[in-house]
Amino acid sequence: RFDNAAFVAAYDGPVLLVHGTHDELIPYAHGQKLDQLATSSTLHPYESGHNDLPMETEYWSQVTDFMRRAGILR
Repeated sequence: RFDNAAFVAAYDGPVLLVHGTHDELIPYAHGQKLDQLATSSTLHPYESGHNDLPMETEYWSQVTDFMRRAGILR
Protein backbone atom coordinates (compact mmCIF):
# COMPACT_ATOMS: atom_id res chain seq x y z
CA ARG A 1 0.00 0.00 0.00
CA PHE A 2 1.30 3.40 -0.99
CA ASP A 3 0.27 6.32 1.19
CA ASN A 4 0.33 8.89 -1.60
CA ALA A 5 -1.69 11.40 0.43
CA ALA A 6 0.85 11.48 3.28
CA PHE A 7 3.80 11.67 0.89
CA VAL A 8 2.34 14.48 -1.20
CA ALA A 9 1.27 16.43 1.88
CA ALA A 10 4.80 16.22 3.32
CA TYR A 11 6.61 16.97 0.04
CA ASP A 12 7.34 20.64 -0.59
CA GLY A 13 8.48 20.35 -4.22
CA PRO A 14 6.43 20.69 -7.39
CA VAL A 15 4.03 17.85 -8.21
CA LEU A 16 2.55 17.10 -11.63
CA LEU A 17 -0.74 15.19 -11.58
CA VAL A 18 -2.14 13.79 -14.82
CA HIS A 19 -5.42 11.95 -14.36
CA GLY A 20 -8.22 10.59 -16.48
CA THR A 21 -11.63 11.84 -15.39
CA HIS A 22 -13.17 8.45 -16.33
CA ASP A 23 -10.52 6.31 -14.61
CA GLU A 24 -12.22 3.19 -13.24
CA LEU A 25 -9.14 1.88 -11.43
CA ILE A 26 -8.13 5.02 -9.51
CA PRO A 27 -11.05 7.45 -9.24
CA TYR A 28 -10.46 11.00 -10.44
CA ALA A 29 -11.40 12.23 -6.96
CA HIS A 30 -8.12 10.71 -5.70
CA GLY A 31 -6.16 12.94 -8.08
CA GLN A 32 -8.16 15.95 -6.96
CA LYS A 33 -7.43 15.09 -3.32
CA LEU A 34 -3.69 14.88 -4.02
CA ASP A 35 -3.90 18.23 -5.80
CA GLN A 36 -5.48 19.77 -2.69
CA LEU A 37 -2.88 18.23 -0.37
CA ALA A 38 0.18 19.27 -2.36
CA THR A 39 2.03 22.45 -1.54
CA SER A 40 2.73 23.18 -5.20
CA SER A 41 0.87 21.11 -7.75
CA THR A 42 -0.40 21.19 -11.29
CA LEU A 43 -3.37 18.97 -12.15
CA HIS A 44 -4.09 18.14 -15.79
CA PRO A 45 -7.37 16.21 -16.14
CA TYR A 46 -8.14 14.36 -19.36
CA GLU A 47 -11.40 12.92 -20.66
CA SER A 48 -9.97 9.40 -20.53
CA GLY A 49 -9.76 6.26 -18.45
CA HIS A 50 -6.78 4.70 -16.71
CA ASN A 51 -4.61 3.70 -19.66
CA ASP A 52 -5.83 5.78 -22.57
CA LEU A 53 -4.54 9.30 -22.11
CA PRO A 54 -4.60 11.15 -25.43
CA MET A 55 -0.84 11.58 -25.84
CA GLU A 56 -1.22 13.18 -29.26
CA THR A 57 -2.87 16.27 -27.72
CA GLU A 58 -1.15 18.90 -25.60
CA TYR A 59 0.04 16.22 -23.15
CA TRP A 60 3.77 16.40 -23.91
CA SER A 61 3.86 20.20 -24.04
CA GLN A 62 2.18 20.32 -20.62
CA VAL A 63 4.72 17.87 -19.19
CA THR A 64 7.60 19.81 -20.74
CA ASP A 65 6.24 23.15 -19.50
CA PHE A 66 5.89 21.75 -15.98
CA MET A 67 9.46 20.43 -16.04
CA ARG A 68 10.78 23.81 -17.20
CA ARG A 69 8.87 25.67 -14.47
CA ALA A 70 10.21 23.18 -11.91
CA GLY A 71 13.78 23.77 -13.08
CA ILE A 72 14.23 20.20 -14.33
CA LEU A 73 14.61 21.24 -17.99
CA ARG A 74 16.07 24.38 -19.45
